[in-house]
This record gives sequence, structure tokens and C-alpha cells, in this order.
Amino acid sequence: MKKEDLPFIGEQKQYIGILKNINTYKKFDLFNEMLFYKYSTEDKEFYDYSMGVKYHYSDDLTISFKGENLLNKAKTTSYARLNTQLLSSSILSQEEPLEISPIDRRVMISVEYLF
Repeated sequence: MKKEDLPFIGEQKQYIGILKNINTYKKFDLFNEMLFYKYSTEDKEFYDYSMGVKYHYSDDLTISFKGENLLNKAKTTSYARLNTQLLSSSILSQEEPLEISPIDRRVMISVEYLF
């Protein structure tokens, strides 16, 4: 078999874009990040938006809010599945693959106190 006969060998391109904004305004620290992924072999586009805010109430007390993968459209990995129950013809049937993102959507609130 020749390399030319194999699909996508040497033809896959990956496009990645990263946009970050880190800023401070008075007692607030602000963070925004958008990641963009696109593969030439897939029709899907993946986005990962995360943001965070820290409020410095005093030198010793900080209140934080952070959100990760807020759009819930982060890059996923496809896992093939087979039905493990034998059919009447003793052939395993293939099920729809699972699309799993290594980045879960989550929101965190925290309080930091230095003593």
C-alpha cells in the first residue's frame, strides 16, 4: 500500500487561535481567554472560553470567581465503542462513538484569607 492511498496522511492541518486579556481595574483582577481549534479533516470547530475575576477586599482577603469552558464547546476526543453483547449471528455491533472533552465546564467561587 502506498502512502498516497492512505487518507489524510500528510494532509491534516490544525488551526489554533488564542486570545487572552489580563487586566487590573481598581481592586479587581480580570482574566479572559478564548481558544479556537479547527482541523482540516473535520467540519467541527471547537471553542473554549474561560474567565475569572478576583476582588481584593483587603490586603488579607480576596474573593474569586472562575469559569472554565463556559460555552461547553471545547475540543473533544472520539472513542469508538462496540456492543459487547453478542448478537444472534455472533457478530459484535459498533455503536456511535463517544465524544469526550478533557475540559469539563465548571464554575468555582473561592475565598482566600491570609493570616
